[in-house]
Amino acid sequence: MSKYKPVIALSNWLASANPQMKQRLAALAESSECMFRQWVSGRRAMSAEKAGLVARASVDIKREQPDAPIVLKRGDLCEACRNCDYYNQIENSDLL
Repeated sequence: MSKYKPVIALSNWLASANPQMKQRLAALAESSECMFRQWVSGRRAMSAEKAGLVARASVDIKREQPDAPIVLKRGDLCEACRNCDYYNQIENSDLL
């Protein structure tokens, strides 16, 4: 049984990405594909810091490869970000 909520957005991104995109996301996010599996399964929770790195990496990949999967958002990756008032103010404005 999973201890944390699975990261569905990341799961969807990984399912539609090719192997090179997955490796690139891991490298840019200073993580690994093994860690992605931990977050997707709910065995580990993604930190706010790591959510920011993964989200930024997905933006960079999308710029490099227009056929890349959707851009990931911090709030979709991390419970702490999703519940943060500052993040929600920014998310609901035109700043993102």
